[in-house]
Amino acid sequence: MLHLLVEFRFEGFRESVAQRTEDQQRRIRFCSPHILSTIFFPYWLPRLQEKFGEARLSINSDTLPQCLIELNRGKADFVVALFDEEDLIKNHLSLLLEGDRYTFIELGTESLIPVSAPNATGQPLFNLNTYTEHPISFLGYSEECHLGWSLQTALKGRNLNLQQYHDTNLANGLRLMTLSELGMSWLPKSLVREDLSAKRLVRSGDLTFDISLKIKLLRRVAPLTPEAQRLWDYLIKLQA
Repeated sequence: MLHLLVEFRFEGFRESVAQRTEDQQRRIRFCSPHILSTIFFPYWLPRLQEKFGEARLSINSDTLPQCLIELNRGKADFVVALFDEEDLIKNHLSLLLEGDRYTFIELGTESLIPVSAPNATGQPLFNLNTYTEHPISFLGYSEECHLGWSLQTALKGRNLNLQQYHDTNLANGLRLMTLSELGMSWLPKSLVREDLSAKRLVRSGDLTFDISLKIKLLRRVAPLTPEAQRLWDYLIKLQA
């Protein structure tokens, strides 16, 4: 009887290990800055559902440097993030992205646009296109947010009379501050599309103030799990 009980428990343990192994093989692990969980993944993942319905997708949100650390540790298969065309964000991460250990696929485009709450006549409360002797209240990103790295460099080349009073590491937090009429900010266009349509926010400056970004999927040049590799191969084919 004891022999049967031990054999039964061992068989149960073996089945549990096999189930965990299968789960790991089917899992595709993403790590991404918080903003992508709002403006990208809700629209991208349903498009993959037909091809990868059996896969177990997991998304962890963190700062971009921490996401790259997770990628380097093998805790994530892919990092999805926003990168500017001038490689300012990439250069800021040079210590984490050194060498030829990484490759990427471009998944889409995005842009940071200047926005403000409107006044009673529908004009921006904080207008970059109107000269004023008083500083314009500017809402910025805190140091750990990668969106601020390219923005700060872009602003250095412009003669703008800005005064930063508040900052945050979350784009949606910046959006709420902007809606509360605390100042103007540069926000992802996808994040504020509905606000612009509803006139809750308006452009604070023309198209020359926009900052172009690219959404990239980054991986290490190292073996992936079968399901993660299948996703990579599928996306490579779409690029052709």
